[in-house]
Amino acid sequence: MQLNLRSLTGRNEIPFEDSLQSSDIRTTILQTSMRLFQVNGYVGTSVECIALESSCSMTAVHEEFTDRIGIFGAIVSDVVEQGLQLRIHKDDNAIDLGTVLMEHGRQIVSLSETSDLLFLYRLTVWESAAAPELASAFFEYGPRRLSVRIAKQIMNDCEQFGIQADVTRAISNWMATLLYAQIHLRCLSRVSSASQEQMTHEAIGFLLDAILQNARASRNNPIGRS
Repeated sequence: MQLNLRSLTGRNEIPFEDSLQSSDIRTTILQTSMRLFQVNGYVGTSVECIALESSCSMTAVHEEFTDRIGIFGAIVSDVVEQGLQLRIHKDDNAIDLGTVLMEHGRQIVSLSETSDLLFLYRLTVWESAAAPELASAFFEYGPRRLSVRIAKQIMNDCEQFGIQADVTRAISNWMATLLYAQIHLRCLSRVSSASQEQMTHEAIGFLLDAILQNARASRNNPIGRS
C-alpha cells in the first residue's frame, strides 16, 4: 500500500527548485527516490510522490529524468560510479596484465557488496514481473556502464604500464559479468573474504587463459593468410 506522504510529512507542495542548482535538484530527487523505493518499492512509488516528497515540481522531475525508470537508472548509475575506484597505483615496473586485472576484479567484488547496489538488484528481481523495464535498466546502467568504464580504464592502464592488451572489450564484458554474478551470489548467501579472493583469482584466471588462447589463435591465423 502506498504511503500518504503529504499526511506523513505535513509538507505543502511548494516547489523550491528555483533556489537550487540543477545538480542539487538532481541529487535531491535521487536521494528522495531511493528512500521511497526502500519504503514503498518501485511500483508503489509514483513520480508524483517523488515530486511531492522532494518539494520539486513535476516539471522539474520530468526535465531531469523524463520518467520513473529514468530515475531508477540514474540511481543505479550513481551507485556504480561512487563505488568504483578503477585507477590503480603501482610502482612496480614489472606489473603485468594479470596484476592489473586482479586489482580491477577485487574492486568489482567490493562494489558488489555495497548495500545500495544489492538493494537495487533485489528490487529488480522482486518487482520485475510488474515492472519488466527494471531488468533492462539495471543491466544498462549497472553492468553495461561498468563495462564501458573498465574498457577505458584498462586501456589507460595498458598505456601507463606498457601492457599489450588488444582485447579490452572482451575483458570489460567479462568484468561486467563478474559483477552481475557476484551481486546475485550475495543476494543468495554470505561469502567469506577468503572465498571472495579465491573466486576472483579463478575468474581472472579463466579470463587470462581466454586472452592467451586468443593471442595464440591470432598468431596461428594472421589476417590475410590464405
